Amino acid sequence: MMPGKKRIRLFIDAHCFDQEYQGSRTFLEGIYRSLIRNPDIHFFFGVSGVQQLSRIFGEADNITYLEYRSRSGPVRLAWEIPRMISRHGIDVAHFQYILPLIRNCRQIATIHDVIFREDPRSFSRGYRLLKNFLYKRSAHMADHITTVSAHSKQSIIDHLGVDSEKITVVPNAVDRRFFADYDLPAAREFIREKFGIGKFILCVSRFEPRKNQLLLVEACLRLGLFQQGYHLVLPGHTSLETPELDRLLERLDPATRKLIFIDSHISNEDLLQFYRAAEVFVYPSQAEGFGIPPLEAAAACVPVICSDRSAMKDFTFFGAGHLDPLVPGLLDARLGEVLAAGRDPGELRSIANIVKKKYDWDISAGIFQTLISNHSTVNNDQFSKVRGKQERLETELPVGEAVFTPGDR
Repeated sequence: MMPGKKRIRLFIDAHCFDQEYQGSRTFLEGIYRSLIRNPDIHFFFGVSGVQQLSRIFGEADNITYLEYRSRSGPVRLAWEIPRMISRHGIDVAHFQYILPLIRNCRQIATIHDVIFREDPRSFSRGYRLLKNFLYKRSAHMADHITTVSAHSKQSIIDHLGVDSEKITVVPNAVDRRFFADYDLPAAREFIREKFGIGKFILCVSRFEPRKNQLLLVEACLRLGLFQQGYHLVLPGHTSLETPELDRLLERLDPATRKLIFIDSHISNEDLLQFYRAAEVFVYPSQAEGFGIPPLEAAAACVPVICSDRSAMKDFTFFGAGHLDPLVPGLLDARLGEVLAAGRDPGELRSIANIVKKKYDWDISAGIFQTLISNHSTVNNDQFSKVRGKQERLETELPVGEAVFTPGDR
């Protein structure tokens, strides 16, 4: 940091690191792994699992970990987070989707998507009403909004009624470890030895109706792939119930069902080996705000079949593997072709290079850093009265707070 220059004090609500792995966590990890190298910003991470987060971002004199006392979202938003912002003199705060009840500093909200509005049939009425209220409130209260794709930006404009100028696209990207060279036979032997799985088709995704794992299972059945000895590997946790898929799996004979591997607790290291060893990666989702997994597979030089719907329409570099999975026969035909042809190293390396150039966390972090700098220069005197009232209330109702800085552990 330059002498005499005041550090920007940035608060990050990182509660998603206390939950199952999802896109918002990937986004925060990618952005802040890059940004924390900037000594002109002091990063205050709010999280329950402080030890876990410190292993990801490390320790430095510009990083402070603030431990949430409650795992309740309403408690954090109504009390803990506003209190932390006030106590630590935060200039700008960054949230995923939902903002706190009290606005006592400049706020940036990242809204990854509004899929519940684009694909309402996949969500219950109660879910849609609640999310619509919370997201619309955040969109209009935030000083600025970021989202991960041009598709999501337009969707936010259309469904939440936000001006285009208030939204900046900060794309997701792919971690560099996926681009590393590797030994294909060794990766396949690792999967065979540890999981008892030989040749397999891979689809990495949460389980929700819109993710369309059902469509992929049906395609494998129609092509007779299980009889040919293929496994279908479906890593991911259940976010929403998938009754049609569950009924299909229950009807399968035991020998076939044994070839469908579902696991929600695969480590990142093992998942990377699954990516590398796959015969083909298939992503048949009908709606996404971005769609990171097919890019990770492409980075690992694996053949990819990816939906061309919603935000994924930008992935034209997949060529013949870029298709509408809901058109009868298309997915089956392409899956059969890819399995018959095998890997074309030259073509796959070309696609990986496109992904590497287009989706880079340092580029995205640079866009986000500009937003932080712009909003931190705005005078925060307008929040002084709010902070004053809050500090008086804290004096009357004291609540403990754990602060972890370098040397505490």
